[in-house]
Amino acid sequence: MLLRSKNEQPGSRTPRRRGMVLLAVLIVVAILMLVAYQFHNLMSAEHEAVHASNRVSHGRFVADSGLHYAAFVLSYPQSVGLNDAEGSILVSPIAIYHNPSVFQRRPVNAMLPRYQAYFSIVAPRDPEDPLAGSQPLRFGVEDESGKINLNALLQLDSTGNRAREMLQKLPGMTEESANALLNWVRASAVDESANGDMLYYSSLGYQTKYGPFESAEELLLVRGITPRMLFGNDLNRNGILDADESSGGFGYGLDRGLSRLLTVYSREQNVDSTGQPRIFVNDSNLQTLYDSLNTALGESLANFIVGYKLYSQSESNGSGGSGSSSGAGGSGGSGGGGGSGGGGGGPRQAGGGGGPGGGGGGGSNNNVQEGTLTRDDLDLTATSATSIGSLYELINAEFTITKDNRTTRYRSPLQTDDVSSLRDLLPEVLDKLTTSQAAELPAGININTAPREVLLTLPDITEEEVQNILDNRPTADTDPALGYLYRTPAWLLTEAGFQQDVVQRLAPYITTRSFVFRVQVIGYYEMGGPVVRLEAVIDTTGGRPRFLHWRDLSELGRGIDPRVLQTLGP
Repeated sequence: MLLRSKNEQPGSRTPRRRGMVLLAVLIVVAILMLVAYQFHNLMSAEHEAVHASNRVSHGRFVADSGLHYAAFVLSYPQSVGLNDAEGSILVSPIAIYHNPSVFQRRPVNAMLPRYQAYFSIVAPRDPEDPLAGSQPLRFGVEDESGKINLNALLQLDSTGNRAREMLQKLPGMTEESANALLNWVRASAVDESANGDMLYYSSLGYQTKYGPFESAEELLLVRGITPRMLFGNDLNRNGILDADESSGGFGYGLDRGLSRLLTVYSREQNVDSTGQPRIFVNDSNLQTLYDSLNTALGESLANFIVGYKLYSQSESNGSGGSGSSSGAGGSGGSGGGGGSGGGGGGPRQAGGGGGPGGGGGGGSNNNVQEGTLTRDDLDLTATSATSIGSLYELINAEFTITKDNRTTRYRSPLQTDDVSSLRDLLPEVLDKLTTSQAAELPAGININTAPREVLLTLPDITEEEVQNILDNRPTADTDPALGYLYRTPAWLLTEAGFQQDVVQRLAPYITTRSFVFRVQVIGYYEMGGPVVRLEAVIDTTGGRPRFLHWRDLSELGRGIDPRVLQTLGP
């Protein structure tokens, strides 16, 4: 018998369940799945972003390692063979121009293979380089001494006339722009153009600095200097003419602007190739001077230099003077010829001299014999002596000493007609001696690395002389063992055949030494990834590197594909 509920009526049906709770649960689960999926995507994207950010940061550290690596090898070039000779601290222009063994694909250790990274140090090739068209980049650094230092120009010529002439010879430089650059550096306004500049700057909300430039970008504050003039059409600073840089009214061919020709960073210490202070050739203590010269250059040169200071005198008018029993005749022109000697006078009166060659010689006594100077012929207790204005005066110089009615002529060991001897001795003289007591000299133009446009700005130089420099200076094909020949400007005489008076005229404006370098480092991963480009200017004077300028060029774009770095020739 079936039991029925009291409320159940005969013939009634049971209500149907519609599954609303199950449907609600399914909807909630779907929503939670979507939320979880969105959260997963968000976290995955965040993870990828953090990973990419870490790789970029790591790439920047890799590039930064390259900067510090460059600072070390340039400050201590002997550690990797970048110096110009054994025992020298000077960087060889041959070794830093294109040196893949030192500057290409330097590894930075990583814990995992996928994080293996490298850095390469690159620079644009010189337009005179035959490979510049096919391989615009090289593995090396850029020498700041190969440019005109704007801060040094007025140190060499306080009037600014010579500096103005040099600047106006640069491509695209107008007289107004040259005046504006010099007025910015001058201690005060000196002409109407400076007053006009003051009014112009006032309209922009700043004033003329009246002080040295501190960065290349500061030139953009100067009236008439535009970004196009300063940086040319190399918009991303990679040294390569990209597709978007060859259009837009920029013309044809790569143009790096004035930044390739001007600098504010170069320096030159008054030290020899070993880093020791040079010998001041006009030291009033002749005994100390003689001992130093004897140690550095040997007895022959020491005897002549001190004897030249004691017994000769150069005068700007080139006329010969009178000499006494121990006097000397004068020398005119470029160390050749002689003035009149002889005549009465007190002990050790010097005959006149003249011309850039200096020296004395050519007394009136016809019975003149050649002699070899010894230490006993020198009065090292003398309290006065001729001041040497230029070391090039010692070339072809001579003087005479008259004793017991006998006149003896003494000639300089530095003779232009004996190139072999001059090649050995003159570089040592220019390296070890100085006519200035200053610890630092006005930064000159490095004739070993300067481009043609910069060399053409040198005072009174001709295009033929510039071409002579370019043809005879060291190149990438020069034997590194010959680097010592180019340590001083002596090679202009011994290798390029320049006349002595020409080299002496150029001497205040030129150098062959480099202490400040511009470096561009590319940091990249072996298996692909972000590329970081950093640029810095490194001052290596005194073996204590300093970063004068630092910039992350990555903001200008990748610029250089790391795969291209693998295809560059040796």
